[in-house]
Amino acid sequence: MYSLQEVAAVCGPNLAQYVQKKGRGGAAGQKGTRYEDRFALLKIGEAAQAAFAGNGSFSASWNVSFRSQAFCFVDDLVVYRSATRTAHHYQAKNQATVAWGQGAKSLSSDFRNQLKLGKSWKIQTMVTLVVNSRGKAKKLLAAIPSGLGKYAFVSFFPPAQSISKLLEYKPMWDALNALLGPDPTEDHLVAVAWLLQSAWTEAGKVVALKKMIEELHNKEAPLLRPLNPVTTINRRLKAVLNSIPNFHYSLEKGFMRWHYGTTDSGCFSAHCGTQKFVSFTQRVISRRPTTFAELEVELA
Repeated sequence: MYSLQEVAAVCGPNLAQYVQKKGRGGAAGQKGTRYEDRFALLKIGEAAQAAFAGNGSFSASWNVSFRSQAFCFVDDLVVYRSATRTAHHYQAKNQATVAWGQGAKSLSSDFRNQLKLGKSWKIQTMVTLVVNSRGKAKKLLAAIPSGLGKYAFVSFFPPAQSISKLLEYKPMWDALNALLGPDPTEDHLVAVAWLLQSAWTEAGKVVALKKMIEELHNKEAPLLRPLNPVTTINRRLKAVLNSIPNFHYSLEKGFMRWHYGTTDSGCFSAHCGTQKFVSFTQRVISRRPTTFAELEVELA
């Protein structure tokens, strides 16, 4: 996101060399298993929540990019939104002891220099320290160094490596849920998390949110919501479904949800833009079920 020359122009050649060495050290870690990569899954899901804005289509203006080990002072993860020239930098620390410190190469110095660098290039910049305990986060938040003002934050993210364990952290559940259709099971969430982790690991240092979601579609993630959901269904299918007593349906996140009276409910397993749903449509139109028992065979 910044070059060696750009950092040197703002912060001097010594600090530019420091950033270069810092980047080499971070890249030595194995991407895909580190604490910061699990944290990246959370941020990707949260970005999807904003981009989809409920049941809508993917908004290009929210197609943020994610940078891992970016060439800058606060470098573990950078979420950049080009539409507003806004960058949120995250430094993730999974150590037992974390301190702001003082002087060169301290966290406080890195955060100050990052804000200075962003301001000089007219990029609205925020910086967040991510730590593995709520108590630690509370103490560090209370001790944010002077000069960082309203642009510096401290966040908690659990240290668990297991995806199933991380799903106990509600923000992670909600973030992954944003990528999926209605009422996903824990198995759906675990599956999409692993596929997302794989896509993130393979992505290199910079990747756009939309590209990540497209990769999930390529990997055939179950119950994945479409980028541009269908908002209506075939009129002949609609006529058949409307003729079945006590059967009701709606479209949500591009999927067809249904319920029959007060006893049965569900969601068709593929979104309405897929070949699977097209085949379902053709079968129902051809066979014209008149009862829920007949239709249920096709919904399975």
